Amino acid sequence: MNDELIESECRKFKKQLEFFEDISEMPGSERLSLDVHLECCASCKAYWLQHKQILEMGAALMHFDVSEGLTQRILTSIEKEETPAIESSLLPLGLIGVFAFLLMVPFDSLQSLASWASGILGLYILQLLMNAAKAKEQVV
Repeated sequence: MNDELIESECRKFKKQLEFFEDISEMPGSERLSLDVHLECCASCKAYWLQHKQILEMGAALMHFDVSEGLTQRILTSIEKEETPAIESSLLPLGLIGVFAFLLMVPFDSLQSLASWASGILGLYILQLLMNAAKAKEQVV
């Protein structure tokens, strides 16, 4: 039970540390409580030192000023890039999964299986037609 309490305190302090670059920025009562915890918890102290080191390394990185025009050209070119439709690549896998499920479900008749299969095939054809229409719109 005591270990759970300590772990809970550690999680709480680690979460608090994420919001501050320096402990001195913390409100007084939180800072005092954290100072006491850091004195007796090696894990949180190591976490804090690593957190500070990462922040210092980030601050030491070179910063580049980029013109607004270049930023807009980059964003425009990203928007124009074709991205593959996830749903069209996952649809065959989904169909396989549905058919595998249907094979495990007992059917009263062959007619009900045929009904399911025709419905799924209809959805697949509809998806293909929608993708073809989208591709045609992009060409025009």
